[in-house]
Amino acid sequence: VPSTSSDMRVEPQEADGPRHLQIRRQMNGWFSRSAIQDLRPTIEALSASLLDERRGHASYDLAVDYAVPLASLTMLRMLGLPAKDEADLRKSIDVLLHVRTADEGLVLAAALELYEYITNVIVERADAADSDDPAGHSLIDKIMGVEIDGVPTTVHEQCSMILSLILAGLETSALAIASMAECLMKRPELRDRLIAEPQLVPKAIDEFLRF
Repeated sequence: VPSTSSDMRVEPQEADGPRHLQIRRQMNGWFSRSAIQDLRPTIEALSASLLDERRGHASYDLAVDYAVPLASLTMLRMLGLPAKDEADLRKSIDVLLHVRTADEGLVLAAALELYEYITNVIVERADAADSDDPAGHSLIDKIMGVEIDGVPTTVHEQCSMILSLILAGLETSALAIASMAECLMKRPELRDRLIAEPQLVPKAIDEFLRF
């Protein structure tokens, strides 16, 4: 791992040894099968909404119109960010992950905008926690409770963990969805079997993820 100052370290990717393990152990439970199962109604509603948006259109780009927004919206909902901010957040995320440009200023501006937004959310949540408002149960609230060696994490460390989840999780999820669809398009007999035997879908998804 390249040496970086603690102020610039990306958590948990650039954390070594015991520090990395402490962070990962606290994060792992947030993405357990049961935790994700609780999100199923939300994810299914988002999926249906994205499909409905393109109903009647002459063309449909599975990656652009479905996989990418489904992954980003799911993570933003898990983080507990306001729905009214999702459109602007998706624009910043799209610039960082998908826009191919030589304009480094454009990418830096998107990164700073996202960093400042997340930082402000953390500060506002911390202020609310100090008042009479009850603690929340979103991923952001959980991240704000992470401790390392018994010491609470800083706002920068918390922001770094949140950005890591946003930027690392979205790309892998979107690519997984797109690769599954590509496989089924190339193997129509598999698609037909899953339609005829929907009880096979959970096992098929496990196999797709391994593939």
